[in-house]
Amino acid sequence: MKAIIRVVAAFAVTALGVTTLSLLSPAQGATTHAAATRAGQAARAHVGTTLGRARCHVPRCYGAISVSPDQAYGWYNDARTRSSAVRKAQRHCKAESNYPGYCRKLGSIGNGCMAVAIKTDSNGWITKWASGFARTLAKAKRHAKHNNGGGRIRAALCTTRRY
Repeated sequence: MKAIIRVVAAFAVTALGVTTLSLLSPAQGATTHAAATRAGQAARAHVGTTLGRARCHVPRCYGAISVSPDQAYGWYNDARTRSSAVRKAQRHCKAESNYPGYCRKLGSIGNGCMAVAIKTDSNGWITKWASGFARTLAKAKRHAKHNNGGGRIRAALCTTRRY
């Protein structure tokens, strides 16, 4: 029953045009669309975006993603300034990582979508990464994978305003 409620709630959030975000965890092995959708739903709940109301205002909304070599990540979406989004993404990454001093900003976006593709070694450490940016999440993911020469998507987000 909880899963049905989460799906309905996530659909309602998406239908209202509120922030879209998906995060893929290596522990979850999120390689299917269904797993990515579940991860995105959990991530949206984590951010606490209010229904129907963005935290950012006209004309810009900013988002950022930070990742550490041990695959811990932090992100922030719909900030009023780019520096605020980056600072908060870094803070979240440092809180999640076993190596907080190694968190790096992998990208930031204003009024659009971004994704980060990674490649890892046999121990799970990130060896290569690239960001992709576009107006749609699907295109941002494609650009990130292309820029990285393959790999998998580690994190992706879209700001509420995308134009």
